[in-house]
Parts: sequence; structure tokens; C-alpha cells
Amino acid sequence: MILGPTASGKTFVAEELADRTGAQLINFDAFQVYRGLDIGTAKSSRKAEYELIDIKDPSEQFGVGEFIKLVCPILGTLFEQNRSAVLV
Repeated sequence: MILGPTASGKTFVAEELADRTGAQLINFDAFQVYRGLDIGTAKSSRKAEYELIDIKDPSEQFGVGEFIKLVCPILGTLFEQNRSAVLV
């Protein structure tokens, strides 16, 4: 996991780590799950490489329970493939 305050360079570090290790990038930001909130959330220009980004409309609710339901199968598949994940 790459954690830190807003504008601390998390995305850069996560993408560099994924590039070097072949890890899957997984969005862990509560607001980047929403389509259309690109500017206020500073979404990466490489957002197509992420799982769980732009998956909801702003009018839809999203919480930690749904996140767990969505991320567990992704992590399971990565485990089966012997791949790492970077949650950012």
C-alpha cells in the first residue's frame, strides 16, 4: 500500500513500483471510484492501468463493504498468478 497526504507523490511512487515489479495498480481512494471527478481527485493519466477507478457515477453510493467485495476477487486472481498488487 502507498499511503500519504494529498499531493505527496503517492501516484508517482505507486506507478514506478508497478513498472519495476509488474504489480497491478489498484485504486484505494474513496473518490477516484467516481467517474468525472478527475480534477478534484488528481487521477493519474494512466488510470486505464488501475483496477477500481471510474467504476461508479457520482450519484451512486460506494462504501468500504462494496470495496471489499470488489477487491477480494482481484487480489485472489493476482495471488493465483503470483503477482503483487499496489494499492494507492
